Amino acid sequence: MAAGARGIQVGARSCRRVRIAAVLLVLGGLAAGCQPVPPPPPPSVAVFGDSLTVESQVELEAAIRAVRGLTTVVHAYPTTSPCDYFSRMRDLAASKPPVVVVAFAGNSWTSCARAADGSVRTGFSYLEWYRTQMRTVASIFPTSRIVLISPPGMAPMQGNVGLSSWSSVELDRIYRQVAAEHPTRMTVVDGGRYLDDPGRTWARTQPCLPHEQCVGNTQDPTVPVGRNIVRSPDMVHLCSERSWAACSVYSPGTGRYATVMADEALRVSGLPKLA
Repeated sequence: MAAGARGIQVGARSCRRVRIAAVLLVLGGLAAGCQPVPPPPPPSVAVFGDSLTVESQVELEAAIRAVRGLTTVVHAYPTTSPCDYFSRMRDLAASKPPVVVVAFAGNSWTSCARAADGSVRTGFSYLEWYRTQMRTVASIFPTSRIVLISPPGMAPMQGNVGLSSWSSVELDRIYRQVAAEHPTRMTVVDGGRYLDDPGRTWARTQPCLPHEQCVGNTQDPTVPVGRNIVRSPDMVHLCSERSWAACSVYSPGTGRYATVMADEALRVSGLPKLA
């Protein structure tokens, strides 16, 4: 074979090797691109709550997102009690969230919260059931810092939802007793800190805070200038108009409740990690 022909053959073989190598590189890149996407990191702050949390969720998530490196997940639905979330809590506990916020105003309507005969719990049975629920939360999250949000003040009796000034005061007492059993990892914060009058007393309006739009008199001319509406007409919820979900009008009460939750969650998130 002539030297020129041999050179052509060698050159052709070299080109084939280059093309094969290029194909293998492409296939390798495609294989790497098909690797499973890693799951998102576990939340820094896990929140469980009822309709008051639903109303405040937008402000709460925004407050926590504003802190670099912190993420949150919110599980909340109207009329729920802590027991409605025990299964989700156990699933989440495997990721050991640093902070867990538990905010329940005292509902006892769902099946898991009822007595053995299906009746709605009242009196001593009601309070002891909430004590049991909070102790269960503590056992589910043994390495998390847990923030209990006690209910804001309620009107003397709200027969339509079973909440009252009595339940607000008594649940605050129960929450604090349970927290005292776990002093290094459980705290209680008054959910009505920026909503109530002194003595955990329900109030429809409060003086405007510096960061708020002061619109109480615009929303209702009977509200004195310089005050905002912070509670709903049903005397339980937080939207300035009646609502159990995201508010349709500017509602300072939701931002105030979210601030209480976020401030304490961010405070305890800065403490040394538990084992």
